[in-house]
Amino acid sequence: MSLKLGQITTIVMSSSETAKSVLQINDQSLSNRTVPDAMKGANHHNYSLGFMRISQRWKDLRKICNNLLFSNKNLDMNHTLRQKKILELSNDINNSIAKSEAVNIGKLAFKTTINMLSNTIYSVDLVSSSDKAGEFKALVTNIMKEVGRANIADCFPVLKVVDPIGIRRRTGEYFGKLIGIFQGLVDQRLKMRELNGYCGKSDMLDAMLDDENNAGEMYKDKIERLSVVCDFYEFNFLYHTFRTAPTHSFIV
Repeated sequence: MSLKLGQITTIVMSSSETAKSVLQINDQSLSNRTVPDAMKGANHHNYSLGFMRISQRWKDLRKICNNLLFSNKNLDMNHTLRQKKILELSNDINNSIAKSEAVNIGKLAFKTTINMLSNTIYSVDLVSSSDKAGEFKALVTNIMKEVGRANIADCFPVLKVVDPIGIRRRTGEYFGKLIGIFQGLVDQRLKMRELNGYCGKSDMLDAMLDDENNAGEMYKDKIERLSVVCDFYEFNFLYHTFRTAPTHSFIV
């Protein structure tokens, strides 16, 4: 089925045979997806695994995620970390019980999951309190809202030059703030690695830095951008899991 959306022609695959032909048999030719103009803020589409063109860089980043983040070995190694974060979640709820306070499930779930991820990559808690979790959550939520907003520039590419609704400008500001957070963490680790007697951490950041040193090449913004991608898609999952959480709490 063919749809004409402004100047853009969209093809809908309406059978399993066609989907197999496109996604499996001819995947190398047809894998490069259309990039929404919102994702081009701060040139993020050139670094995001979900939108960048198939290239050696894309293959390298995919390999890093498979080997250092999603491997069974890494998941087993982080079993104690996950237990610790669940215990902290339980303690937060118990503290609210003691104070007869409402519990914001969205903030707590976000804080727990993001800190699990940030400890896997950086060995630190990215958000230390519910208030900080709320600020970080609001930042990523704003990106999701802008990406999901109807954008006339996606239907009429000639308008992308002027960004008529300002979506790309706003997402660029939000992505820039996220990147700044992760750049600070990476710079801090680089300074630690320069010190005598530094003991390497068994996390994803040290593994990536070691890999770059061995290769003799560092892709610009690779680590920071990969962190943005991981946190963005992690929050996207949480957002759809706890859709009502931003405005609902419960009394314990």
